[in-house]
Amino acid sequence: MVLDVDDKGEGKGSDTLAELLKANDDATTTMMVRTGNGWHIYYRHPGGTLKNSVGQLGVGLDIRADGGYVVAAPSRHANGEIYTVEQDLEVEQPPVWLLAMIEARKPDTCALELVPRPDPSGQLTIIEGSRNNELFKIACRLRGREGMEKRDLERIMLSYNETLCFPPLGAEEVLGIVTSACSFPAEKSAEKSLRRQNENPLWWFRFDVRNWHSDQTVNAMSDFQTGWYMRLLVFAWSKGGYLTADVSQLWRLAGAKSLAQFRRHCKLVLMDFELVTEHDGEVVLRHRYMAAEYAVTLKKWMKKINSGEIGAKTNALAS
Repeated sequence: MVLDVDDKGEGKGSDTLAELLKANDDATTTMMVRTGNGWHIYYRHPGGTLKNSVGQLGVGLDIRADGGYVVAAPSRHANGEIYTVEQDLEVEQPPVWLLAMIEARKPDTCALELVPRPDPSGQLTIIEGSRNNELFKIACRLRGREGMEKRDLERIMLSYNETLCFPPLGAEEVLGIVTSACSFPAEKSAEKSLRRQNENPLWWFRFDVRNWHSDQTVNAMSDFQTGWYMRLLVFAWSKGGYLTADVSQLWRLAGAKSLAQFRRHCKLVLMDFELVTEHDGEVVLRHRYMAAEYAVTLKKWMKKINSGEIGAKTNALAS
């Protein structure tokens, strides 16, 4: 198993880990690899089933175990940095306090369910030979039926590609698919039947009350911060898990009284979001779990639509 320490964004995994090590009077005496934006700390697998997790142990701390993977040294990171073995020691058993934390956080304590990738059953994963066609159909539907603009569509399709296509297509190829889909006009009419709205899963997102009450980040929020958090979750879901990183726009989306107030109190509210740089250099906020969940929801919806279309064609032929 690997403890993935992520130092990108405001909350740094190294700071979180340092606090845990100090609290448990411990030090990392196992193999450590310097990554492009943090560390990989290697431990022997403790046995049994150990699932992957993102952020459950604290800000910037992820677990890579059964069904997961890490990039090995001396690979090159996307930012140009080389993965380097900084502490070439024997891989040890994970410390007791770390295993206790992992066990204490079952089931997931995040407000939205983490969706693993790739799907081990193979039911959702899109394999070679069907990726282009699948992405084009989805892009056309989001464009033509949901009225989605190109910029939002690019983000969603790139996330969909990374989450469900195995192996993923190149980014340029996905952007080309989006450009082709955007040659068709977007639906501008707001007149949609109530039945159509209720049946469309993209108009809904999961809210787990039990996990909400057990989420320590939520429990630490004031009333107005909780309101901001809920509003931003809704806006993020409508954009496939993404938000603008422009604070002058973000505070209005959150419904804060003033920009100054939002700047003072937004750090906790944005804990589940990370800064990402897109293909054209624009920096946006991406929810750690929502983009993957949106992709899986979209896949299931398209499967249902395709089944309905096939059924309709079959009935028409039979009659």
